[in-house]
Amino acid sequence: MNNMKVKPQMIAAGLIAGLAALMIFSDKTVKTQSGANILRNVNEYQSSVNKAAELATTVFQKADAGQEISEQDKSNLELAAKEFEAMKAYDPKSVTAVFGAGKCYMILGDKQRASENLEQAYLNYQIDPSKELDGVKDTAIEAAGLLSEVVFTQGNDSIADYNSASQSGDKTTAQSKQKEAQIYYKKSFDYANIAVQQKPNGFRYLLARCQVLLATGNQDQALKDFQTAKSLAPTDYKVVMFGKLLGN
Repeated sequence: MNNMKVKPQMIAAGLIAGLAALMIFSDKTVKTQSGANILRNVNEYQSSVNKAAELATTVFQKADAGQEISEQDKSNLELAAKEFEAMKAYDPKSVTAVFGAGKCYMILGDKQRASENLEQAYLNYQIDPSKELDGVKDTAIEAAGLLSEVVFTQGNDSIADYNSASQSGDKTTAQSKQKEAQIYYKKSFDYANIAVQQKPNGFRYLLARCQVLLATGNQDQALKDFQTAKSLAPTDYKVVMFGKLLGN
């Protein structure tokens, strides 16, 4: 994948410290730049954990099952994202809080914030004081898998921009967008590969890698990943969708 070629046709600490000092002299509720409350103690942190879970868990489950996300669901995710942002500010080394924010943004369609948070969630695994707890490693792996999916769509967006620039005769922009797509697809493959290596039976991670391989002309390996995913979860909606795409 080091020489990955894209087929054109295929598609902050100072601020927190300042806010903390401000809280000493004020009993008003202080908020982060994202609009989330600054948490003052463990009890408030746990309260945010509970609120975020109440708001986001059902929506996460619907998204994982490929079900339609309603406007109320989106509203709940926006509120949940603020709780996760508050948790992040309180505990920036956390995997779970950063992951939660990233998944909210992913479902809401905010690709840039989703990719930033999901990547940070994966990187946080090495420094999270809770890394030995059950589920934290799995969350970090899922962050890598979802990051692959988000970055892949960013690559597709770059290809769409490439096509538009090519049609208009803007060669400079076209070349820039093609290179941008290569970078996105390479990153998408790398994170999908990390997820697959950490969890070989993660069929959705296999599918994430499969789609990058297809987009970059590696059809034989893509089919192998698909067949493995299909053997693991033949009735999953994503597997079925990929099967239709591949005529399998």
